[in-house]
Amino acid sequence: MQTKNIFRASQVILLAFGHFTVDLYAGFLPVMVPVLQQALGFSIAHAAVLISVFSLSTSLFQCFSGYVFDRWRDTRLMMMAPLVAGICMSCLGIASSFFGLILLLMIGGISIAFFHPQGAALVSFLSGPRHSIGMSIFVTGGTVGVATGSLLASVLVEAFGLSGPIYGIAFGGLMSYGLWWRMNHLVPTEMKSMMQLQEKNKGPGYGRLVVWVILAATKAFIILGCLTFVPFYIIHEGNSLHTVGVTLFVFGLAGGVGGLTGGSWAERIGERRVLIASFLLPAPLLSLYLLLGSSVTGIVCFGLTGYWLYSGVPILLSACQRNFPGRVGVTSSLVMGLSWGLAGLGISPAGIIAEKVGLGDALWGLVLIALVGVVLAYLILWMTFLDVALSGNKSKKGLVEEVFPTSHDEAASSGRNFLRIHFMASSSSPTFRRMQPRKKIQRPKRTEVRIPNRLHGKVCWGSLKISHW
Repeated sequence: MQTKNIFRASQVILLAFGHFTVDLYAGFLPVMVPVLQQALGFSIAHAAVLISVFSLSTSLFQCFSGYVFDRWRDTRLMMMAPLVAGICMSCLGIASSFFGLILLLMIGGISIAFFHPQGAALVSFLSGPRHSIGMSIFVTGGTVGVATGSLLASVLVEAFGLSGPIYGIAFGGLMSYGLWWRMNHLVPTEMKSMMQLQEKNKGPGYGRLVVWVILAATKAFIILGCLTFVPFYIIHEGNSLHTVGVTLFVFGLAGGVGGLTGGSWAERIGERRVLIASFLLPAPLLSLYLLLGSSVTGIVCFGLTGYWLYSGVPILLSACQRNFPGRVGVTSSLVMGLSWGLAGLGISPAGIIAEKVGLGDALWGLVLIALVGVVLAYLILWMTFLDVALSGNKSKKGLVEEVFPTSHDEAASSGRNFLRIHFMASSSSPTFRRMQPRKKIQRPKRTEVRIPNRLHGKVCWGSLKISHW
């Protein structure tokens, strides 16, 4: 997927800072909505409509942005996104009507939509062989940005009133200038030169993207539900706006750490287990927060909820991009955009339900949805082709190959022994070829490998643990 086998750290970090900036402005919304509700006098259902409008404009236009990037490799709109998003989101406090809020949120959401898929596609190219690491850094930048935006908005509103967030416009302008000045403008040209090769390796059809969209939409609904209803829940319990900002900051910051460390967890225990854990563990942690309230322990539990919710995001995105190397813009927009749009559609009826049954019961409903997500993720990962996509790549000869690591030098630098395993799609017996590193270790290792077997004419996957030196 990459023409140069290098990790361009400076460019990846620059795009991660751009992701941090646009999502910082997105983090203004959860804090501003309760304050705007009191100032303009609209209901919780109307507040949920604002969240849905922003989510839909951000997500649906990502599909268009991804197509534009795949077709023309034009990044100018991406570079302008931080400035436009900063202007719109910072002016929410001076809007005098509900319609004005919707207009600002639509324009701000569209500008953010032009950054996400294009930035993710560039990072996938600039990361070279360290694809998962680059995506983890990029995703973490956005997650920390949302957390920082919530804290910054609460501080500015308490210090300067509703017009306080307008002082945050300058940062977006500086980021757009930095992207224009420091970004390597030859990268889109390099990517365009690969189109002919990528067209020969497009991967499976678009129908298989439904798997990633379903998983990502379920996770996105839980995250949006927390960001939408927890601020109202905190205020309803008699706490201050500062408590809202701190709680959301802890949630987003822990989520950023989860996104950054998700790749490491995947290397240790496997991508499938991390994805299932990212649905399973938030359920008891969110339950503890609802029982403990806004105490220190409760906020810590809420932060751990964010950690595990976000830990599976870069794995889903990386697996999708690996499986569709010729369509990284569109596939990134579907996983990062359409899934959040579908989740945003569900927030409006959830707001109506929250008004009927109460905020506490609505948050307990998110716990049940997380448990449903566990079952969904388990069934999808075991009963469909996603396990194959996460396990390895199909070569031209029909082989499925897992390599730990990819070269002798990489094995020597890690100080570990690994196996290169070749599986014939028509055979149930794997062929093993040991890769000997230059440094030998003294204790045995256990490696879990995936083995295909023929069952009723189809390739099924089992696992085998091997002790080796």
